[in-house]
Amino acid sequence: MLIHDLKLIKQSSIRMHDSGDFFNQAYLNAWIAAMKQFPDKQFYAYTKSLHLDYSAKPDNFQIVQSVGGKLDHLIDTSKSHSRIFADDAARIAAGYEDGSKDDTTAQFGVIKIGLVYHGKKNLTENQKVTFS
Repeated sequence: MLIHDLKLIKQSSIRMHDSGDFFNQAYLNAWIAAMKQFPDKQFYAYTKSLHLDYSAKPDNFQIVQSVGGKLDHLIDTSKSHSRIFADDAARIAAGYEDGSKDDTTAQFGVIKIGLVYHGKKNLTENQKVTFS
């Protein structure tokens, strides 16, 4: 089913998981196998599933490590990663590029991607400190 669906996509760049993540190694491996069949397409994903083995990932797969999970200690900040900020001023002060307006930063391997919080709930005081 996945291969059939990917054949129907016309875009050259495909973001996996608008919400969600790689929930286990078998699921990641299935995606890796599918991506290898479409070397002309660029795949990218934000992930907090840093415990999984990405060593077989093809060159057309860009991983963006997402800060804010239980495995943050595994994040390699010399590689593409994203953080959520309370506002643009905090993002700019921390030296992160704007990833809120489009996904160009994620698709092409920008190292420090800043996303401004856009939820419907107001941030708690603790979240404001965390996202600063």
